[in-house]
Amino acid sequence: MGVCKASKIASLILVGVIIVSPIPYLYGGYNILYMVLALLVDAIIINTIVSYARFWHDCSMRQLIKVSSTMRSRLKVAFLIGSLAFIFGVIPI
Repeated sequence: MGVCKASKIASLILVGVIIVSPIPYLYGGYNILYMVLALLVDAIIINTIVSYARFWHDCSMRQLIKVSSTMRSRLKVAFLIGSLAFIFGVIPI
């Protein structure tokens, strides 16, 4: 498939995560704390996508692999915060 193409597909999936993130709040299942944390997650994901996109023009596999470790770390933090959003989102405020 190729590293460049894989990073683009992964970015599309992450855009999907950003699009659906407000749905639990909008349907009233979660409180405002969920939404605040979800927006923080969205910001981290957007930053990650933009960082990856800088290397798409030349599709340098060496460069993409080099930044992949940092990007994975960012996404792990984002998904940890996302998990906390679901936990704290059901606590009555």
